[in-house]
Amino acid sequence: MPTTHRAQPPRSNAPLTKDGGKSAPLENPLLSNATLQQMYLAMLKLRVLSESLISSQLLKPKVQGMEAALAGLAAGLLPKDLICPSQFEAHVRFAGSVEQNPPLARLLAAMRMTNPPVASKRRTDSRRTEADLSLAAEWNVANGIALAQTIVGNCGIAMVFSRSDPADQDGLKEAVAFAAFRKLPIVYSLWNSGGDGGSKVRASLRHEMIRSTAGACGVPVITVDGTDAIAVYRVAHECIQRARNGDGPALIECRGGKPGSGSTSRPISGSRSQRGSKSASAKQVSASAAPLDQMERYLARKGLFTPAWRREHLTEFTRHVKAAARGLGDGGAR
Repeated sequence: MPTTHRAQPPRSNAPLTKDGGKSAPLENPLLSNATLQQMYLAMLKLRVLSESLISSQLLKPKVQGMEAALAGLAAGLLPKDLICPSQFEAHVRFAGSVEQNPPLARLLAAMRMTNPPVASKRRTDSRRTEADLSLAAEWNVANGIALAQTIVGNCGIAMVFSRSDPADQDGLKEAVAFAAFRKLPIVYSLWNSGGDGGSKVRASLRHEMIRSTAGACGVPVITVDGTDAIAVYRVAHECIQRARNGDGPALIECRGGKPGSGSTSRPISGSRSQRGSKSASAKQVSASAAPLDQMERYLARKGLFTPAWRREHLTEFTRHVKAAARGLGDGGAR
């Protein structure tokens, strides 16, 4: 039986001014300075996690380039909200609890379970994990969780973040139609990497089918730039409020570069020489295409970011991740 994890409340950070002081700049009441910083830290730490797992060969590169979408979706969740089982459940949970310093060993173990290493992809038994669930199955499970929320009167919403598979249209239609009919408090979110070559055409057709299926059931479908955390947050905030108000489900499609392709990401951890040894194609990517760079510039303009603040968080977290990854690797070897 898949487990469901509650989102954790963010801990407020005192906004930083350009000189490193603690005075609070003016802020948008709908998007606080603390939330902006929380989203940036979630993006930064997700990148470190991904790079550490890849370098230690614990995990395929699943979420590089997706950090902005994960952070934007999770930032608006409350403790009473539920994050539903999916391939990215652990990542969304971490993005929503980044200020709570969740136990990294348990988090990495969850990520490894839902994103098995390449060497362990071939299984000879009949066991299945959340990674094996089809999109329709994930959404049906999420529907059950949202229905339970309404039955117990929890007043929370359910969120599921998925990647599309060769979708079962009938199964998807059944899941979405049920959620729409019952006006379930659920937000479906979907990553659209776009693919390349022939896979790009297939992905486009698949996502068009998913959007059409949801639209035909009366479910609003919003497409957003998945590399822009603030844009994702604003769309997610509207959909979450809609679900809280009893108006039913919505679908958010986050579009971005293919995860792990490097098209929207830059190395964070590692030595200066490692970070400087980019391929020629990577060097051609505009700095504005990198979600972290984009967010840093935005925060700096608001007086919420300094390199020293970034280094403080990055150094400590990188040390914890490396220790947890080594422990997980040793445990897996035994």
